[in-house]
Amino acid sequence: MRPFKPHPRKTAGRSFEFALDALPVNAMFCDRNLVLRYLNRSSRKTLLTLQQYLPMPVEKLVGNSIHIFHKSPANIDALLVRGIPSELISCRTMPPSNSGPSNSISRLRP
Repeated sequence: MRPFKPHPRKTAGRSFEFALDALPVNAMFCDRNLVLRYLNRSSRKTLLTLQQYLPMPVEKLVGNSIHIFHKSPANIDALLVRGIPSELISCRTMPPSNSGPSNSISRLRP
């Protein structure tokens, strides 16, 4: 009997998630439709401290639009249609709002 050999793509995905969960910084990923697909452990911990300001429990955020975090979703959509300005493409830190944590935008190139 041959030993079980997991599919390489599934193994790589789990390893990637494991690595992100080990990071001491918040990391979130959304798909091209702006649906939140992943929150690492640090993000969950941070968002739990902000639970009272969120429209739903942290456990239910994945699978929903990232617009739940935006005051003006239309502005974000317009920014994405025009393209993200070059000064935001690498990484940019923005001041916190409502006593929340500071935000950083990083774009992963396809």
